[in-house]
Amino acid sequence: MTNFGNISPKEVLDKAHSVTHFGGGGRLEFSELPKDLEERIVANKFFNNQASLNLAKSHLGTQGDGNHFLFVGISKQTGETMMVTHHGSRGFGANLYTHGMKVAEMFRKDISPQTLPKNAWIPYDTNEGKSYWEALQIVRDWTKLNHTTIQKCGGGIERID
Repeated sequence: MTNFGNISPKEVLDKAHSVTHFGGGGRLEFSELPKDLEERIVANKFFNNQASLNLAKSHLGTQGDGNHFLFVGISKQTGETMMVTHHGSRGFGANLYTHGMKVAEMFRKDISPQTLPKNAWIPYDTNEGKSYWEALQIVRDWTKLNHTTIQKCGGGIERID
């Protein structure tokens, strides 16, 4: 949540809409990733395709669709304008999930063929499990960066943090 103090919610919402993207797809305005995050993405075998890196870059600073939202309103407690956002890991995380489920299915078939495919898992004590766990941490870090990028979208509007 970002506190903008005593400013018009309309002003904050108009500014937010001018700099963030709603719906499917991505944008290139915020496509620069921190070097260490990009290096971790490239080094992890669950992101070994250009699509993952492209999604991480092009979806940065975007809100998405579905149950994702950006809300601006006035706090009943303080009377100040607040912004709250909710978004997930976007296409970047979805790509990891798809790849991870393929790997998990290989383990399920070998370890527990009677288990339903939707309940497949990757054992942590395997190289794949450790790599997948690290990939999840990368997605978490990317999601936090995306949240921060969107919260800063009030660019030019004084915030109280």
